[in-house]
Amino acid sequence: QGLGCRLQGRLSGDPRAVRPMQRVSPSLWRIFREEASAHLATLRSEYASLLAAPAPAPISAAFVRAAHTLAGSAASVGLAGVSELARALEHALLH
Repeated sequence: QGLGCRLQGRLSGDPRAVRPMQRVSPSLWRIFREEASAHLATLRSEYASLLAAPAPAPISAAFVRAAHTLAGSAASVGLAGVSELARALEHALLH
């Protein structure tokens, strides 16, 4: 099971869910989950496109932007581990 699928399951209400390290209002948490789901869908889609493309394929701006935005959003709700992982992905995509 890929990282995106595991995070998606955790963000969607799985009992083993990732929870913020700080108190976050339920409405902010709901917004984060919805946005994170969209960013994860973009990451999965862009990764699949990259795998299907002839090598070497350019990295799309959408791929980098989804990682960057997920990193910032996760940090804003106290999910340091998710933020660090997304930031590392962004860095790897850029270098």
